[in-house]
Order: sequence, then structure tokens, then C-alpha cells
Amino acid sequence: MNVGLGTIWEAIADVMGDEIGVVEPGRRFTIGEHERRAAQLAAGLAALGVGSGDRVALYIPNSATYLEALFAAFKLGAIPVNVNYRYGATELIALLHDCEPSALFYPLELEAHALRALASVRSLRIGVRVGAPEATGVPAQPVVDVERLIATHEPQSRQPRPGTDRLFVYTGGTTGLPKGVVWRHQDLIHVLSVPLYGYLGLSTPQTVEEAVAAALSSSKQGRARATMAIVPLMHATGLFFTIGTMLVGGKSVLTSGKLDPHAVWRNVAAERVDTLVLAGNAVGAPLVEALEALVGRRVDLVTRRGLKPWVRSQVLRDARVVYAA
Repeated sequence: MNVGLGTIWEAIADVMGDEIGVVEPGRRFTIGEHERRAAQLAAGLAALGVGSGDRVALYIPNSATYLEALFAAFKLGAIPVNVNYRYGATELIALLHDCEPSALFYPLELEAHALRALASVRSLRIGVRVGAPEATGVPAQPVVDVERLIATHEPQSRQPRPGTDRLFVYTGGTTGLPKGVVWRHQDLIHVLSVPLYGYLGLSTPQTVEEAVAAALSSSKQGRARATMAIVPLMHATGLFFTIGTMLVGGKSVLTSGKLDPHAVWRNVAAERVDTLVLAGNAVGAPLVEALEALVGRRVDLVTRRGLKPWVRSQVLRDARVVYAA
């Protein structure tokens, strides 16, 4: 399907705008609200000179803002780049020299690293600060607060984007220097077709209209995914599953900060999460241990398809977890 991800999300927002699309601690956004904020952010970035082919570095933890920045870049034909938010200034600067972005999104707590990068990386023209309280006043140039950028711009006018638009993903940094992998949108949609559309019993769409119909069908049948990415969105695993959830009009539930297994299960119950995205026993084992601690108590973990097989069957029986088929 020769269509950009942003164009598909725009079309889904037009018909499913009232559905909850993104949830983070303390904030919930409908698909329509998320689309509008991304469009306002896109307009703000365009006003700062960011356009088609420019790279936009995302040096931020999991948040609704991460997805808004991703969507905004797609609207402009810009190329999002994932950046490990655990990097110090030296690692950050080295990575940015490699990918040569025009804009850098960063959280307030990492501003010292970001300002060093803005002073050192020639390609960088603007820093977008995330999470700054209003009392901080006007930030130093060339930095702008993301909420101010959104609030001061009307939504960017839509321009259909092709499937040849790109996403830049650094991978493999845990075992050596990270390697940049460039994905065309149409190739990523193809890779996701079986675990996404096939999993829902749907044919892979070939047009925007078919993609919207698939999202509506999964929603009406109660099969639209509610996904919680426990892994960071800066990793391809968390990012790709979340992108897939958005492609079928599902709900993306985001966690941030230190892993809190009990909070994970509370959110699974509250948001009816049916897909947990995690990586390895370092995350999986604490989750199972937290579930084991619920043995003998009534716990409402109703999901549409139940929890995944790595949760031990004995724990499920003893904890009297409730399911809906």
C-alpha cells in the first residue's frame, strides 16, 4: 500500500475521532484529540523550518508527546529518529552527528545534555522541550516548549503522503554502536500485516479506504487492540506494536519511568489491555511475581482475548483472574 502512516491515521481519526486512542498517566486523549494536537505540532514545526526529508530526533521517554511528535513528523514528510533517553551528552552528540537531525525533542530533566547537543551539532536548528512547567517563562533560543508550540498554531493542512516516506530506527546499541535502519512506511505496514491484520482475521488493506474499513470493523467487533508498551518506544519492539495498534484504531496505553509491576496490572484491569509488549525476563519475571502475589484475591483482569501464554496457568487459576472470551 503506497500510503504514508500519517495519511492513514488522519483518515481513521475522521471516522473514529471519539474513541480513546492514547492513555498516559494522568491524561487520556481521543483519536481526534491526538490527531489535532499532532496537526498543531506539525504546523509549529513547519513554521520553524522543518519539512519533508528533515530528520526529527525523539530523545524522550514514553508519553503521548512521543506519539504526537511521531505523527507530526509523518504529516510533514519528515523522518522521526529514535534516540535512547538514557544517553549522556557525549553519546547523544555522537548519535546526532551521525543522523544529522534538524530538530531535537527532549525532556526538561535532560536539558543540560540537549543544550550541549544544540551547541555542538551543526544540523540542529531547534530544540523542542517537553514537560516544562508554565512558570519557566520563555526558554532560551533556539528552544521552544512543546505545549506552547501546539497552543499557538492552527492544525497543519493535510497533504496526502506516499508510502515511500521514511522512519529512521537505531537498533543494536546494547551490544555495540547503534546501527541506523531506514524503513519505508509501506514496507513497515507490510511487515506488520500478519501480526496486525492477520491476527484480527482481516485482509491486508490496499488503500486508505480499506485501512479505515479494517479499523472500523475491528472496533465494531470489539477486537480493536488495547496495547500497553512496557518497553520504551525508543525500541523498535515497543514502537512497531504501538504503530500497529494505531493503524487499527486501537488504544495505546503508555507507561513511563521505573517498572512498577503492580501498577501495570492495575492499568491492565482499568484499561482492558489485551496485549502487553515487553522484552525478556527482566521485565516478564517481575510481572509474573506481582501476579502471583494476587493469589487468593479477586482480581478483575477482564480482557477480550486473555493474557499471553507466558503467564503461568496455575497463577491464573489460583488468582481467580476473570476473563471474557
